[in-house]
Amino acid sequence: MKEIINKIGLKKIITSICILVGIIILFIGGALIYNKFFYKKSYNEIEEIMTKATQKYYEKNEKKLPKEEGQTLTIEVKELVKKEYMKPISEYLKDEKIKCSGSINVTNLNKKYRYTPILDCDKDYKTKILTEYIKNNVEIVTDKEGLYEYNNELVYRGELINNYLEFANEIWRIIKISEDKTYIILNNTIKNDTIRMWDNRYNEQKKLRLGINDYKVSRAREYLNEIYKDNKLFSNDDKLLITNYNVYIGKRTPTDEDKSGLTEKKVILENEYIGLLPAYDYINASVDTNCKSLSTKSCNNYNYLIGKEKSWWLGTGNSLNTDEVYKIESGNNITSSKANTGAYLKPVIALAKDTIYVEGNGTKENPYKVK
Repeated sequence: MKEIINKIGLKKIITSICILVGIIILFIGGALIYNKFFYKKSYNEIEEIMTKATQKYYEKNEKKLPKEEGQTLTIEVKELVKKEYMKPISEYLKDEKIKCSGSINVTNLNKKYRYTPILDCDKDYKTKILTEYIKNNVEIVTDKEGLYEYNNELVYRGELINNYLEFANEIWRIIKISEDKTYIILNNTIKNDTIRMWDNRYNEQKKLRLGINDYKVSRAREYLNEIYKDNKLFSNDDKLLITNYNVYIGKRTPTDEDKSGLTEKKVILENEYIGLLPAYDYINASVDTNCKSLSTKSCNNYNYLIGKEKSWWLGTGNSLNTDEVYKIESGNNITSSKANTGAYLKPVIALAKDTIYVEGNGTKENPYKVK
């Protein structure tokens, strides 16, 4: 080692080290100066800054978090700036001509909190909420397949419609958009799942274990709640986008022509996070004018809920028989089947009203993506 130092020269080594250190300092300092004074952050980066600032704010102010399940509070960016949790948005954009405002929705989900940044920079950029994006970009129709104003909701109807959505590593179908939620149904069966009975309990009226068609006490509900809780289908992050909703479980006859949901809404399970599709949503998905009730085979026409896949259960029981539930058969038909027979369970969930649109046009090849 001494020989190497003697050959090169101690002064040269020290000089080289100093030069290298100087270059590193200049590089780091230059990067910091560039980031501080010249680097323009993207709007997505600013949304992330807003989120992190809000999280830090509530770490110091836990008592101000929303206390009730499902409750949402909103904090303005100007409040975070005032409290010095973030800088004014214009400083991140390096352009005072762009006028922006922002807020963050904070929602209590069983003591876990969803933070949704809403950024508005006028014509330059606006955070896109999924429901608003669909309302602004999808034509509302009245006489063909597509998105309808129906029962005071926006309802997808028809066979070949672009209502695909990617969520929780699965492809779903948007059923309808209500005033404050987006309802979706799983398009394919759960990975590695099996055919299941809707219920297999002893039926006192029938004196056999044929099942009872009351969703409230069914095996179907037990199973769906189980997969929701054990992260089989949804991760903890996925659950931050899922909101509770009312599951309609009133029973109906095969010839009941109600399409408003009034029949199913006679019995309601409130604040559920997962359920099955009520029968009236299946009827409304068809645009065949002859579709009147579950007994009308025309309801299978022009209906995206009918396919060549395996049979699957609805959440509606037959009011004429305590052991029968409506099922979509793989042969493109709907039947009233014994509750203890087999079919797949397709979960229905509701996404939060402030779910953010990321990309996609709703086609099977390019489904909507959200966060």
